[in-house]
Amino acid sequence: MIYFETEFFLEETITYNGKKYKKSELCNATLKWLELSELERSYSSYFPPEFMIFDEPWGITLTVEDITSTGLTIVCTQSGGNPTGRLQTGSWFILETWTKENGWKEVPLFMEVAWTEEAWSIPQNDSTLWEVNWEWLYGVVPSGKYRIGKRIMDFRSSGDFDNAVYYAEFII
Repeated sequence: MIYFETEFFLEETITYNGKKYKKSELCNATLKWLELSELERSYSSYFPPEFMIFDEPWGITLTVEDITSTGLTIVCTQSGGNPTGRLQTGSWFILETWTKENGWKEVPLFMEVAWTEEAWSIPQNDSTLWEVNWEWLYGVVPSGKYRIGKRIMDFRSSGDFDNAVYYAEFII
């Protein structure tokens, strides 16, 4: 009976690049992305955040202020770290909500979206602000625990760059 209970409550995992992830910790968009073939992934504009955080940080810290149910302001501070090129970002962001039962999951989208490819510079040893209004994409979100993710690029030259997703958690 103990064996049965243990097996019954084991959490399902996914292996990607030799590392195991709990399904409950991955957002729905990432789970869908994992189901794609390698060719389909290469055409996808989605970058799964859980697989893009580097062990070597770039000195990026995200915090938030002016939080409402339809948006907030992201404060991006760069200090130290080991970037190898120019740090930059664009309009892309992801909004996820936390529940004890499901972990982090992307807030359901109203529509599919194609992101533009701006390159906003992130100044070294300084802070910059980005205002985010998600009402058009996620609507008015209820009270709860959330995190917002921004894809940051360490750009060395055309075709020579790394991406990472950094998060800031907050409560509405």
